[in-house]
Amino acid sequence: CYSSCSLRVQLLVVHVAITAALVQREPQAVIEALWSHKGWWPEKATVVLEQHTTGLLSWIHHGFPAMSSYLPAPGNWNVFWDQTFHCNSHSGHHGPLTLSQALLILSMIFLLVSTLGLILERSCHQESGKVPWSPRVERMCLVFSVFGGCLAYGCGRISDAMVIIGFAYCGHRTFLAIAACIMVVGQVFAAVEYAHQGKAPNDKTRRFLAGILQARVFIDARESWKQQRVTDSFARQKFVDAIGESGSLAIFAVYVIFYLDLRYHPWLILSVLKSVISLACGIMVWLEFSLSQQLSEENVDQDKFSIRWHHRCMWLCYLSSDFALRLLTLGLFLSSHQLRPYNAAAVAAVLVAYLLAIALQLRNYEKEGKETEAWQVGNDLWIHVKRKVVAQRVVDALMLTWLVHVLPADLRLAPRHAAESRQLFALHPKLRAKIMHVLIPTRAADFLLLGGAAMYVHFDAWQCISLLGMFVATHVMLGQVLMLRGPSVNRSPTLVGLPNEVVSAILKDSEANGGSACQH
Repeated sequence: CYSSCSLRVQLLVVHVAITAALVQREPQAVIEALWSHKGWWPEKATVVLEQHTTGLLSWIHHGFPAMSSYLPAPGNWNVFWDQTFHCNSHSGHHGPLTLSQALLILSMIFLLVSTLGLILERSCHQESGKVPWSPRVERMCLVFSVFGGCLAYGCGRISDAMVIIGFAYCGHRTFLAIAACIMVVGQVFAAVEYAHQGKAPNDKTRRFLAGILQARVFIDARESWKQQRVTDSFARQKFVDAIGESGSLAIFAVYVIFYLDLRYHPWLILSVLKSVISLACGIMVWLEFSLSQQLSEENVDQDKFSIRWHHRCMWLCYLSSDFALRLLTLGLFLSSHQLRPYNAAAVAAVLVAYLLAIALQLRNYEKEGKETEAWQVGNDLWIHVKRKVVAQRVVDALMLTWLVHVLPADLRLAPRHAAESRQLFALHPKLRAKIMHVLIPTRAADFLLLGGAAMYVHFDAWQCISLLGMFVATHVMLGQVLMLRGPSVNRSPTLVGLPNEVVSAILKDSEANGGSACQH
């Protein structure tokens, strides 16, 4: 009985010691308490706990405090808010994972899902394009896109609001102003874009108010569910929200996390994860919608090519991991005190390098399009044809490559005219290939230089492991999305009218040669 009672008392002592250490968030005290439990040295546990104001000895001598002492007194909620928000690295509730660890785990999960998607894509292609359980899976994708999008949007707004409240509570007025400015500008931009879809002035005003009051996503979701497809407005809302607000807010949140050493801040971590997945989902939905629209205009049979659920999975996984790696490298580099004030200039130089690489490839593409060829359209009739290329904008290519490298996942057809290119943010496949040949190694060097410089001046084992793991996972998924097969449709620019005699000669020669009219 004595040994049994003694064992129970010692176990009680150890568990209370561990609980007290966890409440005070001292990892060393937890280790010491566990070590004292292993050696059964109560005097060691006493020495450790005497270092805390709420040590075990004071509880034994003075009795255990009432449970109400852990709750904030009426009218004094400082304890509650200190546990909720992190004003510095030693305050607030510390979660089980830091930001870099959470992003690393997310990338590894995405790598596994993307690999399974590629295996299924290859097996489905060998079975002549037949995808098992396609109707059921497609309906599940619609449910996740509509209802999951609304749920994720609501959770994201809550986490963003908690970030704003936390900045206000901790007195970070500059960070509060910047975060509020990013949110307001993003919401106004999205509301103005939504209002432009209306025709009458009253309709535009109604749409603007719906966008400002956060009702657009629910209106578009309802219309998408009624039509049993993702509508144009719903897809564009996700894309605009991803580019206009989620990307900028995620970069700012990561900068604040590393600048203030708030790696355990739960609301900032949730805000970053929400922004990563929201941006990837927005781009994925927009790629799917614009490609489906182009395929419908070309009357492509769904048996030949259609967007399946494995396309969505691989796009989402790759885009999320690429954006997460961009956030981690950029946040670590910009927040490094030892690299100031040169880090901002270095990031600007990297951005200029992206811009120059894109501009040079666009210039070469336009030069190739101005070549003139001689075409024979009849027995004695030749015409000189100048190839026409659709004007492409540098800003469109920069938006598709800087924050997230979208081009490897882009399977869209060539735009027929400049208006379609601007509306869909679409580039010609040949131009995409030229840009990717330059930017894939450039972006890899970008990640290595920014992350390597941050680790060189301030090495952290977990940060280094996260950077290397995410770098490898992202580039493996990059190779996987490049292996996806796109539609085999050659789309030409809008043709101009030809003289009647040329058209007649082409038709006659086509009838005589069985459809092969022109030679060059």
